[in-house]
Amino acid sequence: MEERCKDCKYWKQHDETSCGGKCRRLPPVLDGLQIQFAKDNGHEDEFADESILWWSQPATSFDDWCGEFVKRPNAELRGGPLADRPA
Repeated sequence: MEERCKDCKYWKQHDETSCGGKCRRLPPVLDGLQIQFAKDNGHEDEFADESILWWSQPATSFDDWCGEFVKRPNAELRGGPLADRPA
């Protein structure tokens, strides 16, 4: 088996139809891109209150890899839309 996000115990798929997910290997970090996106789309005033923070974990595709792969215990049995995709 190749070491891909879809088979890693730290990866969580967005939903059943998505090819993307989040890596949960480490705690969430402050997501500057989300903050900038919100500011660029007219939500500048929401950031005047510093208690509003945008935290996130890295978004990855099912076939990405990072070198810290830990095999999901039931990886071979995993079904859904990613089961038939080549790794």
